[in-house]
Amino acid sequence: MKKILILFFITLLRANADLPEKIQLKENTRFPIYISGNVSGFVNVTKGTYVALIKVEGEILTVRNNTLETKVPIEKTNFNEFA
Repeated sequence: MKKILILFFITLLRANADLPEKIQLKENTRFPIYISGNVSGFVNVTKGTYVALIKVEGEILTVRNNTLETKVPIEKTNFNEFA
């Protein structure tokens, strides 16, 4: 069982290695600002900005702009251009 789990994680790492490091936003996107675990405001990031791709979960991407992260639908980015 342990060997199967190790192979599974290696497969995931290889799959993530094929993902683009940066993607471009197709729409203006709000990134939440957290203070003490609570949302205290938002930063608007303009369309056309390149953001770091952190994670893919189905049709939702987790992206980072500097230190702020948010989730965006795939269709609001240029992610599909890499498929």
